[in-house]
Amino acid sequence: MLRLADNANTKKLLAAVWFAAFALIASGLFFLHPPMAFAAVVLYVLLPGLSAGIAAYIWGGAILDSSVLKSYPDCLLRGLGITLAAYGIFSILFAVGVTVSEKLWNVRQLPSLVVMTITLGFVMVGPFMLLAGALAALSLRRLRDYAFGKNAIAGKRQ
Repeated sequence: MLRLADNANTKKLLAAVWFAAFALIASGLFFLHPPMAFAAVVLYVLLPGLSAGIAAYIWGGAILDSSVLKSYPDCLLRGLGITLAAYGIFSILFAVGVTVSEKLWNVRQLPSLVVMTITLGFVMVGPFMLLAGALAALSLRRLRDYAFGKNAIAGKRQ
């Protein structure tokens, strides 16, 4: 783990997989229930995971870099920022997905769908989503501390 974590691209990839897994679990717990159409599974479960993975790949590698983020509050704020960025990415992907999968929506309504997803969607799942992002960031930071043998409480190497 030490050699793999030294590569910046590997850190980004690990953060992307970590946040995507948390998003898939959280959205699955919130939305997944039988019977559910395949298009709904893609829109409500898979797209949040993809969005979280993209946002974490772009901004999440810093959580695994001890020279960038030194404390748990810094990682928590980074995780919340990644979650909000993932929600913005999801809003765009969701609007495109709805226009492709639903016959009643067309491309001219994309901007209104993005605004509707950002506002009403955040009211519905915002606190749950932010909690999942915070847990993902803090657990990824704890994994970093564990992998490098750092005692999280004392802040010293073992």
